[in-house]
Amino acid sequence: MVTNNDIGEANYDSSFTKRPNSNNANWSLNTEGSHPYRVLPPFGSLASSGQWAKYERLHWGFYASNKKQRPFRCVRRIDSKTKTVIQECPQCLVIDARFEEGRNYRETLIHQKKSQDEIKLLMEKYSTWNRRFNTEKRYFMNVLRPDGQIGRLKISKEAFMDLRAEVDKLRRSLEHTNPVGRDDGVWFDFHRTGMHIDDTKVKVTPVYETVNMNGRPAKVLKDGKLTPEIMERMKTEMFDLGVYYRDLSRDEIQRLADAPDDSEVVDSIFGAPVTPAPSDPNVNEFKEMAAENESEVETIDPNSDEELALVAKLEELRRIKKDVKSTVDPKVFFEHYKANK
Repeated sequence: MVTNNDIGEANYDSSFTKRPNSNNANWSLNTEGSHPYRVLPPFGSLASSGQWAKYERLHWGFYASNKKQRPFRCVRRIDSKTKTVIQECPQCLVIDARFEEGRNYRETLIHQKKSQDEIKLLMEKYSTWNRRFNTEKRYFMNVLRPDGQIGRLKISKEAFMDLRAEVDKLRRSLEHTNPVGRDDGVWFDFHRTGMHIDDTKVKVTPVYETVNMNGRPAKVLKDGKLTPEIMERMKTEMFDLGVYYRDLSRDEIQRLADAPDDSEVVDSIFGAPVTPAPSDPNVNEFKEMAAENESEVETIDPNSDEELALVAKLEELRRIKKDVKSTVDPKVFFEHYKANK
C-alpha cells in the first residue's frame, strides 16, 4: 500500500539498519553471476527519515481462502547486548517447539540405528513443516535495473552489510558523496557465487565503465543520474517499504499460531479476499457470469424462450463446473460459452 509518493534524500546514518500497490516486480539474487542495480532513494512513508532499505523478519505459511499466503512481521524483540528476549512472538514459540521436537526425534532415530535414508524419509514431515512456516530475514530496497524496470530487491543481511560498506567507502573517499541520491547515484553489481546455503556468497562492488578522457581510456563510476522520466515513474512504481507488510498484534499472531490451517482465521485478520484466485484468469470471469445468470433466473417465465434458453445455459455451466477440475479446460468452456451465448 502506498501512503504517499514523496521521494526523499538518503540518510546514511546506520541507525535505521537496526530494528527499533506499487508494481509486482519483486527480485532476488536467485542465479549465479552479476546483478547490476541502481539503488533508489527513500520513498513514501520512509522518505522523511531517509531510510532507503528496510530490514524485515517475516513469518510465512498462513493461507487465506484464495490460497495465497499472508506473511506478517515477527514481533520477537531481542536485547542486542544481553541477547535475551525482551518481547516474545507466539509464532516463534511454535517454531522453537517444533524445532526441538524434530531434533529430539532425529536423535531417537540415530539411537535406533536407522540408516541415513530412513532418517531422511522419517524426518520429511518436519522438513515440510519448516519449509512452509519459514521465517524470512531479508533487507528490501527499491532498485532500477539496466533495462529500465523499477522493482523491489531483497538481499541477505551479509549482502546488505557488503553494500553498506561500499557505500560508506565511496562517501569517505569523496569519489561519490551521495550514492543513493535523487539527483545522482551509483550502480552496484551484486555478484553471486554458489547456489546452496553453505556455499553462497554475494560480493557487492560499484560498477565502473571505461570512457575516453583526454585521449586516454579511464575508468569512472557508471552514471547513476535519474532522468525526469524515471523520477516520474518512481512515484507510482516504487514500493512503500515501510508499510508493505502487516504489523499484527500478539493476540492476532496467537490466533494464527493456534489455527495454522484455518483460512477463515487468516481472512478475519487480514480481510477476506474479494474473489478467489484460480489458476486460470478466465475462471473468475465465468464464475462471475454464473453468479449473474443465477440472479437473473430467480423467477422463470415458462412462456419465454429467451429465459428458458438462459436456464439451459446455466445448467450447462453448473454441469461443467462440477467436472472442470478433472475433465474440462476452463478456457475451452469459456470460449464455447462466449461464442454461443
